[in-house]
Amino acid sequence: KHEIVFDGMKKRARVTRWTESFKEDGIYSISVSAVDEAGNSVRKRISFAIDKTAPEIRNLSEYNGKYLKGFCLKEVVNNMFTDLTMLSCKMLLNGIEYDGMSEITEEGKYTLYVDAVDELGHRSTQICDFIIDHTPPVIIFDGVKNGEIVYQKGQISIRTDDPDDFITRITVNGKEVSEKLRKLSYNEYGDYNIEIESEDLAGNVGHQELTFTYEAQKKKNPESRRLSAQQMENTEPTQIVVVVVFVLICIVICAVLRIRISNRRQ
Repeated sequence: KHEIVFDGMKKRARVTRWTESFKEDGIYSISVSAVDEAGNSVRKRISFAIDKTAPEIRNLSEYNGKYLKGFCLKEVVNNMFTDLTMLSCKMLLNGIEYDGMSEITEEGKYTLYVDAVDELGHRSTQICDFIIDHTPPVIIFDGVKNGEIVYQKGQISIRTDDPDDFITRITVNGKEVSEKLRKLSYNEYGDYNIEIESEDLAGNVGHQELTFTYEAQKKKNPESRRLSAQQMENTEPTQIVVVVVFVLICIVICAVLRIRISNRRQ
């Protein structure tokens, strides 16, 4: 507030002019009071605004480039714009008019365009890109299949299907190991249970489990080997007899054919 006293008007009856320049943005209210020697008084008040600045659009930076489970501006839309005058705004979500109050939950990439214009024609625009994602992350195990029985020691590789997802917890047979491990070795016989917990940039949490068994390869029973040898011994004479009979039959057939041919020539 500024109070201005016109000293030149005291005890004088003449027209007085006062000039003041206002340059800074703001809302101004000027009140002028005057009193004459007879005690008559008058007061005048005027109000005006100076606005040379485009509207300010706030609260969108917290969404730009982010992964979200859902999107809605209901809680912040009333405080999104700042200006000294009345303004109009328009919002487009992927090119379709958006009221800011509806919740968006369908997965996908989105671009929000915001346009604000004040009474003096000053314009501000902002673009906000974000992704809606509420699918839990997926862990991929390489080296062993779930439920498999393996007979050689080895390693299991662990990775997220999406490189932007991250692993938060790993346990092997109930014992927690470093979540930074990406290769797990197994060299002792037994059952293995590996549990992985993960999270993505939208805050979705995933849980995958792998179970398998590492055991020694079974050797063939000596008794079964003896049995196989005996079977081979039992089958060999039979095979020889069959071959001999087949050869004899062939010889007989050939001899009969020769006799018939010689008889025809005679």
